Parts: sequence; C-alpha cells; structure tokens
Amino acid sequence: MAGAAQDLIDELDEAAGSDETTRIEDLMDAFGSRGSGAFLVIPALIGISPIGAIPTVPTLIAVCTLILAVQIAMGRDRYWLPGFIECREVSTDKIHRITDKLRGPAHWLDRHFGERLTALTGEAGVRVSGSICAALCLLVPPLEVVPFGAAIPFAAIAITGVALTVHDGIAILIAWLASAASVAAAVWFLI
Repeated sequence: MAGAAQDLIDELDEAAGSDETTRIEDLMDAFGSRGSGAFLVIPALIGISPIGAIPTVPTLIAVCTLILAVQIAMGRDRYWLPGFIECREVSTDKIHRITDKLRGPAHWLDRHFGERLTALTGEAGVRVSGSICAALCLLVPPLEVVPFGAAIPFAAIAITGVALTVHDGIAILIAWLASAASVAAAVWFLI
C-alpha cells in the first residue's frame, strides 16, 4: 500500500504526461492544495543549497515561498504564483527522472511517518503550518548578512513541508519545534 509521499510522487509522474515539456502551472493544477508540503519543500531545499549563498537569492526564494505560505494559511484550493513562474516549462523527461530518484526516499518517509495525531494534519494544522512558514520567510532577508544564515529558516520550512506531505501529526509537532528553534537561532545571530 502506497503512502502519502509515494502517492504524491505518482501524481507528479502522471501529471508530467508524455509531452516533451510540462508547464509549472499544469503541475500545480494537478496537485491543488494536496501539494502544499511539496510546494514548501522545493524552494526551501533550493534556499539551503549552495545557490542560497548567492546574495539576494535567498530573499527572492523567500518571497516566492511567502506567496505560497500565505495561500496555504488562507486555505486556498489552488495556489497562485507569478506568471513568469507558472508559465515556465520543465522537461518531462527530467520530471520522470526526478520522480524515479524520489521513489526511494518517499517509500522511506511513508514507512516511518503517517497517520499519527491526525488532528494536526487537518485543515487547521495545515493553516497554522502555512502561517508559521510565512513568518519564517520574513526572517530570511535579515539573515542574508550571516553566511548561510538563511538556511536556518529554510530548514524549518523544509521540515514543515515534509511533515505536511506525509500527513503525520508528530512530524508536524517536530516541524513546529524546529520553527521555534529557527526563530531563536535567528534572533541569536542577529543580536
């Protein structure tokens, strides 16, 4: 039996279809609000990567993440991104290769997480998580002055995205604790 993370990977693979390229907008439409976790994880991982060390890049990533996080907090069914992002096309072959590589980690996540403290994975928990991620995005611009400082809130956002993806209340609690620790670390770095 496939879990939430594996189902998301299967949906991504199916949404990519067989055309040469796939638009970001089409992928977002296929997931709707079910993809809220993945929509948080992807930019957060980019922010943690070496790309996040390039000046102003973390702030740009944080702005895009903030746009999504606010919509998650509002409980929207479909997320909006600026047209220049939604209209971008990605090689369908690349999407299929990525989904193949993600199947192992998704299987591991589904085996270890899911269906605990389900009250936290409902609409209210998702909205609270979206609000927390929006607040974390606001920490990124001042943390850019600290080398790899922006990775601190991005790590908490990534953990939150994974927790939302696997629908595990304990993982959500861990994500909220990581977010609180992220805020404390950010304050410590900035003072």
